[in-house]
This record gives sequence, structure tokens and C-alpha cells, in this order.
Amino acid sequence: MNKDIEEAVKKAKDLVEKLKLEEPYKSLTYSKLLEKFLVEEISKEQNPINKESAITTDIPQIKTKNNYRQAIVELLSTNWGNIPRTTGEIKEALEMNAIYVPNSSISATLIQLVKNLTLRRLKKGELFAYVITKRE
Repeated sequence: MNKDIEEAVKKAKDLVEKLKLEEPYKSLTYSKLLEKFLVEEISKEQNPINKESAITTDIPQIKTKNNYRQAIVELLSTNWGNIPRTTGEIKEALEMNAIYVPNSSISATLIQLVKNLTLRRLKKGELFAYVITKRE
């Protein structure tokens, strides 16, 4: 953990130096970046599912482009969807497929799919992750 903290501190310092900010903006930016990096490191350690997700995996290309519900089901029906995926990961995968959806729309669609028993919702740290329940 100490190595991770040292890396987070170094990463925050390097980024702030590149920005060439004046005080007090420099200190404020440094503290916010450091906080962000430390939270990321802590959540990686506390959440074993995140470690699997952190492994670079290929986000699949999907055919559906105009229907959020079908696009999400298609994504989670691939091998990529075998690992429970958070709303953020699903949003990123949709964006990689040139489908831009607001977070609220993704969340609403995921809840509908859970209620329809198409997806299961699992706890992933403080977040929820989704996995397909039936293959379509």
C-alpha cells in the first residue's frame, strides 16, 4: 500500500507541475488530484472485482446503435459481459461504440432490465454491477 501511496503522490505532483498553476490553485489542484488517486487505489484493494475489471479487456463492437436497451443487452451478452460491469463501464463501452447516453438514461434502462429479469444487479463495493441473466 505504501508504494501505491508514493505513486499517487508522485503522479499528483507531476500533473500539477505540468499545469504551471499559481498559488492557491496549485495547492488546491494537488490536493484534489491526490485525493482522487488515493480513493482509486483504496477501492482497487478493497474490491477484488475491480481488479478483474482493471485488466484491459477488449470492449466488443456491437451492431445496435439506436436503442439503448438492445445495445446494453448486446454488450453484456458478449464475453466482455461475463464479468459484472458497473454503470460507468457500460457507459464507456457504449461510447466506444459511438453511442452517447446520459448517465440517468443508462441507470433507468439498467433498472428496467433488472425488473424484467434480463439482468442481475450485484453489489460491487459501493456500486452496483450488472450481468446478463438470460442469453438473447
